[in-house]
Amino acid sequence: MKTKNLFFILFLSIYSIFNLSSSLFTQTTARSREMEQAIRLYQEGKDNDAMDRFMDILVKGSPSEKSLANEYISKITLRMNTGVNTVEDKGADSSVHDVEPDERAPGEKNYKTEKYIERGELKETDPEDSREMIGSKVYKKIEEMRRDVLLSISKLKAFKVYMAGQTTPVGVLVNNDEIFSSATNFKTQAMDNLQMLSSLIFTMGKANVMIIPKGGVAGEIEISNIRRAIAINSYLISRGISPSRLYVNLTGSNVLLPKEVTGFDGTLCLLDYKKEPALKSDSDPRTKGPKVSMGIYPTSISVQKNEGAIIEFSVFEGAGGLPSWKFQIYRILADNSMLPIQDLSGEGPKYNQTFFNGREKFFGAPYPWGKYVFSVSARDLDGKETVEKRLLFIKPTPEEEKKQSGKTQVGKKMAPASGVKKPAAKRGKTLLSKPSKYAKSKRAVKKSRPAETVSAADDSGEEPENQGRVTYKIYFAPGTLEITPNSEKKLEQLSSTLESYPDTGINITGYSFKDEENNKVMARKRADAVKKELVEKYGVDEAKIKSSTYISRTLKTIVEIKLAQE
Repeated sequence: MKTKNLFFILFLSIYSIFNLSSSLFTQTTARSREMEQAIRLYQEGKDNDAMDRFMDILVKGSPSEKSLANEYISKITLRMNTGVNTVEDKGADSSVHDVEPDERAPGEKNYKTEKYIERGELKETDPEDSREMIGSKVYKKIEEMRRDVLLSISKLKAFKVYMAGQTTPVGVLVNNDEIFSSATNFKTQAMDNLQMLSSLIFTMGKANVMIIPKGGVAGEIEISNIRRAIAINSYLISRGISPSRLYVNLTGSNVLLPKEVTGFDGTLCLLDYKKEPALKSDSDPRTKGPKVSMGIYPTSISVQKNEGAIIEFSVFEGAGGLPSWKFQIYRILADNSMLPIQDLSGEGPKYNQTFFNGREKFFGAPYPWGKYVFSVSARDLDGKETVEKRLLFIKPTPEEEKKQSGKTQVGKKMAPASGVKKPAAKRGKTLLSKPSKYAKSKRAVKKSRPAETVSAADDSGEEPENQGRVTYKIYFAPGTLEITPNSEKKLEQLSSTLESYPDTGINITGYSFKDEENNKVMARKRADAVKKELVEKYGVDEAKIKSSTYISRTLKTIVEIKLAQE
């Protein structure tokens, strides 16, 4: 009898295990045809097509498939918005340490400071109270920056900020009508507003930002609003905010909202101060190495006014195993060589937000004014490396600016007006008995066009000639406002030139083709994109830039830059 019972129990156990495995197999494989197609497109790297399929599933699919589609859309968003350089830095190995700002939520007490040590320990002579003093000053400075941003952003129609108490933002509602001109295109005048949003997020430490599209809280999502949420996420990543603390939640109906958040008529950005950064990701699509990010706010500071910049970088663990990373700061010298001034390194995935005030070891001598490159590089166990760089500009003091201006004026007096001297005309004779047709047409153009015009070479005499001035032509990737790598090098060259001539103005002309859709808007967007790059990435004073637009009769979709003649 006992033997029969044992056989019966064994039979039931095997039957239960078989049923359970069959059930699990059915659950993992019972995907709709649309989901299978979307996943296959994602695996083949066809991100745009896969994105469209997943968004359709979000609107029409089952609850379980909506959740899976949301995960894949987040992966695609990260993969599509990681643009990195692959140039290796060769810095010095000097030991330095830096202080990380407080990572707690605003308004909390008992701040802590965390030091970063590169290849060694802190010297025993570094007193504990000095670290505490630095930590206190850093926290107060960032708190001051946050207050200024909150004061400015609260005056804008584009945003509604929800606060827990007086100092802790818990959410920002984005007014889509103020930001977007169409489903995914930002309004030209909205770029300053978006910059204000990114500035606020920079000052919030490691706070996680969940982006929920309009209608997501109520479960009434439209594809156009999904695209807008993804566009905002992409913009924040482009500004250097770490993807490890950004998340687009396209099924926001299951999110527990803070009691202070009462508005949902827009794209909602929720701030979570307890969630840790997500530092596991796919490899970078360009280098196949570890994914990295780097951001700086603001991009120019005055040491004399005790200003500082928040530096944020992150290193992700990918398929290549635990990465080793290096954070470096370089000063760009007059001959465009780079002098290493700080060098930190470590291993494993990393998120760090630190503070740079333009002084040696925070309280020391100020660094010279000029351009500084901040670089983070990471290498995986397979030897594949990824590098990301950002530029910060330390402004000169008034005395330094006057001194540099004096050098510029001396250089102008010594330099000839142009490279070739014109032969002197003999007395009593004219070079032309009557004006040519070409000269006449050129005068006509001068009357009809603004002063800041561009090269005549591309438009067959439609526009005035350069008259000896250097023209920088900036090109964009087809169908986008993304500046090409070669044109980025031209902007670097331009910024180096401006370093020697700080009083020189800049004229920017954005072009569009007359048959191009929304040609006036596109010309303005191209000009604004280059202006934004010069100001934010290369530290050019915005007041020195004049921009204009021109509708060309030939296919011309570029931006031209000239240095203004004094």
